[in-house]
Amino acid sequence: MRVVQDDLIMSRLKVSLVVFLQVLDIRSNSHLQELPPSIIKLKRLICLQFDSYDMTVIPDGFGNLTSLEVLNEILASLNILIELCNLTRLRVLTIGFYDDLSLDVEGAFVESVCKLTNIQSLTLWGSFQSTDLFGGRWVPSQHLRIFNWFDVGVFSTLPAWIRRYSSHLSNLSELRIRVKNLQEEDLQVLGRLPSLRVLYLRSTHQTERLLVIGADAFHCRTTFAVYLTPPAQIMFGGGVLPRAEEVHFRFGVQLAKDEGNDDFDSGLGNLLQSLVVEFSKNEPLTILGGEENGGCAQAPTPGSSESPQNSH
Repeated sequence: MRVVQDDLIMSRLKVSLVVFLQVLDIRSNSHLQELPPSIIKLKRLICLQFDSYDMTVIPDGFGNLTSLEVLNEILASLNILIELCNLTRLRVLTIGFYDDLSLDVEGAFVESVCKLTNIQSLTLWGSFQSTDLFGGRWVPSQHLRIFNWFDVGVFSTLPAWIRRYSSHLSNLSELRIRVKNLQEEDLQVLGRLPSLRVLYLRSTHQTERLLVIGADAFHCRTTFAVYLTPPAQIMFGGGVLPRAEEVHFRFGVQLAKDEGNDDFDSGLGNLLQSLVVEFSKNEPLTILGGEENGGCAQAPTPGSSESPQNSH
């Protein structure tokens, strides 16, 4: 059921048969201020969709919706996060934070996510500075396919749960994160993930001057995007990214010149047999591979976004 008006949801939730409801979509309802307390009786509800900008108040007892598998665009609060740990069937979670995480909110969020052992897709949106969450406390679900925190905050390093528990990430197909400083061993860890097809990775305080992407890495990758700030030199080994359809990266041309490496070989020839490259002074380099694009590399047009995901 997709709800389009406040009175509609209020009336229908009073109907006894509504207890059998499995999907409730209340997006595009800017006038809906709060959900009725009766929503916690929807024990068979599997999917609940909110709007990311709605400030809809959710009643206490939300954790009783234990059949939920999909929870999209919910706005976090301490009470919501405390009850979230009861939703152990969740496969898809998109959750937003408008303010910096307090210690209480951070603790409740970490505790709840650690109990979501069936989670397949975890997306965070909001506006806080640091996402050094979990530490070594989170052992990711072996079902995890999507982890998307690209536009939220910055990890100081590659998260410990990726480095320590890479064996649990055999199904991870999409990863979008930001770190302060990307190191070569981080790329080695990511390059060994067997199912990773889409990677968007940004560093904000890059100190490593040269990153080598080893031979035969990233076998399943179709989209590879690494944005280093400030730009560094990237070298691609032989056999790397054999299935790549898109490659985006910043290349430190000026850095190479400043260090006297005018003849620096980045190994672009190892990516595609036929490659046309256009360098732009202020934009990252984009390489479009495959038959449709003819192996053409180009810089993004002015005003284009580096991250293709939708922003909030």
